[in-house]
Amino acid sequence: TAGLIEWAIDSSAPGDLKILKDVIVGTFTGIIASIAFRFDGDFFCLKSIFMGTLYWFFYGTAFVAGILEIVSGEIETGVTRFVAVTIKTFVLSLGAAFGMAVVFTFGYEYNTIDAWYLQGLNCTSDRDFINNDLYRIIIYIVCSFAVL
Repeated sequence: TAGLIEWAIDSSAPGDLKILKDVIVGTFTGIIASIAFRFDGDFFCLKSIFMGTLYWFFYGTAFVAGILEIVSGEIETGVTRFVAVTIKTFVLSLGAAFGMAVVFTFGYEYNTIDAWYLQGLNCTSDRDFINNDLYRIIIYIVCSFAVL
């Protein structure tokens, strides 16, 4: 969905609206995921939906690429990329929170904060997924190589 929204904005929106692309994508991600949570049984983990969609959209590998550029001596390019992605991440997350607030503000038995805690019950924690620290190191190394 985030990719389709981005494509629609890039292909048809005037130049001034493209500046708001991150806010619009984040807001629609929050709205769509929250509507699914609200009307389909309250059993989704919104954190995973938000993080997965937003990570894909803001090209989470740009963080790693920025760090690699800094380490390899391209400090100006790396720092610029790192700061830009950090700001983009914040704006996308803010949009997702706004989209969630829009859905849960009107006519739902829970307010936004209660809905956030309720959806958290549907999410497994890192301790449930990986009990051994060795696996965390292995997964980190595999993900780092996959980015390269």
